[in-house]
Amino acid sequence: MSFEFGDIVTRDGTDEHLIYLPVDDCGNIDVVCIKEPSTRYIKLGETESNLERRYNFIRRSINCETLLNIIGRNDLIMEVR
Repeated sequence: MSFEFGDIVTRDGTDEHLIYLPVDDCGNIDVVCIKEPSTRYIKLGETESNLERRYNFIRRSINCETLLNIIGRNDLIMEVR
């Protein structure tokens, strides 16, 4: 499955990440953490670029810009436009 901007994905089932830059030519996606995982490998609001295949789809976000504002990462909004 190829993810899109605004999809919410998970790596271990306890975390949630919002995709703010979709899949690039190398199969990477850029995500921002919107729910911390139980292992705490990433914190709320932190971003990472990782291989798409490491994530599983959860759902589509209703409004990505609002969600980024809520978690205090409105600086990422300009990147997605």
